[in-house]
Amino acid sequence: MKIVIIGAGVIGVTYAWQLSLAGNDVTLLLRKNKIDSTRLHGIPLDCLDTRRLKSTEIHLIYRPPVIDSVYPDDNFDLAMVCVNSNQIGSILPLLKPIAGKTDILFFCNLWKGLDEIAAVLKPSQYYLGYPFKAGGGRDENGIHTVIFGTPFTETVIGEVNGQHSQRVKRFFTELKKAGMNPRIHSNISAYLLSHYVWAAANVGAYMQAGSYDRFASERQGLRQMYLAMREGFKVCRIKNVDPAKIIPTCFYYLPLFILLPFTSLLYRLEPMRRMFEGHVLHSPHEVHDMYEQVLEAGVACGVEMPN
Repeated sequence: MKIVIIGAGVIGVTYAWQLSLAGNDVTLLLRKNKIDSTRLHGIPLDCLDTRRLKSTEIHLIYRPPVIDSVYPDDNFDLAMVCVNSNQIGSILPLLKPIAGKTDILFFCNLWKGLDEIAAVLKPSQYYLGYPFKAGGGRDENGIHTVIFGTPFTETVIGEVNGQHSQRVKRFFTELKKAGMNPRIHSNISAYLLSHYVWAAANVGAYMQAGSYDRFASERQGLRQMYLAMREGFKVCRIKNVDPAKIIPTCFYYLPLFILLPFTSLLYRLEPMRRMFEGHVLHSPHEVHDMYEQVLEAGVACGVEMPN
């Protein structure tokens, strides 16, 4: 496929790299002031790849083709939008001219963004997804990413209407060749809303703990995190989304005496640390907005959210 990726952060660069290794023609759309330096120096990329029995540390300079604007005549098959959730409104005017000729995949956290997209584009012009297969952060030294190998860390994609369309199945094939564990979800909007609540509750517990070590190990904080998550899930149900019917959020209703030790064990693993620390340090405005949006939605819906 001929793909342009909009958003050269952790997710955009990680998926660009993996999709290009699988034989796709992948281009990154960058700001004009980043073009020359990227062409000259490339993108430093550090990756902890845990997809095999033995985890691998990879260090390289990634040198993708780069452009600073996109037009209908560029004939891209797919535009992957890998920006922060609070940037969706500003990116839509860029996408409208190519919509209809190029399929658009919104590949990021979405809450209010779902309504913003639907107000500008037709369902036939876009579909949705979430990169639950990778995560991390970036700093002045480059991209620091993790590619997860656990069974439920999937690249989730789907049509708004739930159909298994040809365009979704085509991209599923390319993701599979890239080793990014794709899954076509028949209710992708519900998946995104429930995942957004999961992320917001995790961020709240992380910030309250004050450090990642305390966040991952203190049972009381994790207990409050799950209680807060379930409050957010009440908002989802008011929005006609039942998290109890969606994998993996259905597991967050298990008894706390099962969830707490399992979560503490999982979060103390190095890949999870890198993912959480990278996201919070790289995108503090996004994670703050995510937390506040769920709280605001709870107030608007009349849901009590003491946690």
